[in-house]
Amino acid sequence: MTISDEICPSVRVLCPMARGGCGSRTLNVELQQLLNPDPSEQVERFGWRFAPGDKVMQVANDYEKEVFNGDLGTIDSLDADNSELTVLFEGKPVVYGWGELDNLVPAYACTIHKSQGSEYPAVVIPLLTQHYAMLQLRGSSDFDTLADYQAFLAEVRDDYNRPRLCRLEQEKAALRPLPPFRFADYDIEQLTVRRTSTIEVRKVVYSVPPRLIGQRLTVRIFHDRLQLLLGRQLACELERLHGGVERHGRAWSIDLEHLIDALRRKPRALLHCRYQQELFPDERWWQLWQQLRNGGDRDAAARLVVEALYVGCRLAGYEPVLTWLEKAHQRQGLSLAALQQRFRLPPHRPLPTQRIPQHPLQSYDDLLVLRAKAPGSGGRPADPVAAAAAGTDPLPLAEHRLAS
Repeated sequence: MTISDEICPSVRVLCPMARGGCGSRTLNVELQQLLNPDPSEQVERFGWRFAPGDKVMQVANDYEKEVFNGDLGTIDSLDADNSELTVLFEGKPVVYGWGELDNLVPAYACTIHKSQGSEYPAVVIPLLTQHYAMLQLRGSSDFDTLADYQAFLAEVRDDYNRPRLCRLEQEKAALRPLPPFRFADYDIEQLTVRRTSTIEVRKVVYSVPPRLIGQRLTVRIFHDRLQLLLGRQLACELERLHGGVERHGRAWSIDLEHLIDALRRKPRALLHCRYQQELFPDERWWQLWQQLRNGGDRDAAARLVVEALYVGCRLAGYEPVLTWLEKAHQRQGLSLAALQQRFRLPPHRPLPTQRIPQHPLQSYDDLLVLRAKAPGSGGRPADPVAAAAAGTDPLPLAEHRLAS
């Protein structure tokens, strides 16, 4: 038996029952052996075999991973060293540890009940005599015309829905009108912007405008975007990232526009940046940076590339700058001075040190109140009450309290 690779993804096998020789459990094992017989790697957990290329179904709602009961996916990769595998749900990667695989089952075949509400280009349904008891409409071939059969179906449907319609009419009297405003369809978190001009939301690090560094923000987490509020004012809106390529246990959503000015002040920070690859506009920029970094002076390469990114971001656009860099690198004429001359960019110089003259300390004496010296004291007046009466002591005196 051969099934075309083009046809197989669009065909769904639906079974009336999960048990039995023609149930979804048995067919999943058989179809898995037929369609994915010799995987390069596999793991067996909870009575099922999981391997790259297998179709799987999520059987429980998981709000942390944002996958839900009935979602279909394909196993993309398996990492035995970290005891986890990655499943693609409509292109979105979701990572499962070995202990979480009880939430997945093979999806080469599933029950008709499980597929309610879904649409497929083509379905295959195996029907046996053992399924006879599950058929609600028997003898449907005894009708003379299609219209008679449709009328019978309508009658069965109305009889089935009549009790529910009665209860619905009873509940309508107790229904209240909808609120005048829409309920919030977002979650809220309170975050402080790091000194690196980034925030972390659900294991994804986002860059934000540098003016928000150190500020306490309210983050509205929508399905497709983030709204950052400073107080009650909308400070920034970012596109939300789901998953992605993870490094250091996180995914990264970095906008060079937010970080280029700080990076230009400290270009050597590029060498130690954890989200280094996300800073570059595309793969060509990344490959050029790899060549320059590994080809000689790392510090000089960092200063050159950061200055080129600044020119591309603020002045000339990334493509013209990258084209010039590649040509200059081929003829071995690439330097920071040549870049600045080509794009007429003045050399970056740090701001001059501000020197503020110190006022003379003698001026503090103008704030002091001269006190009359009591005879023979050489310091504060001997009688504080007399000094206060004379107006020579500027501090109020505490009243004497008698012990009761």
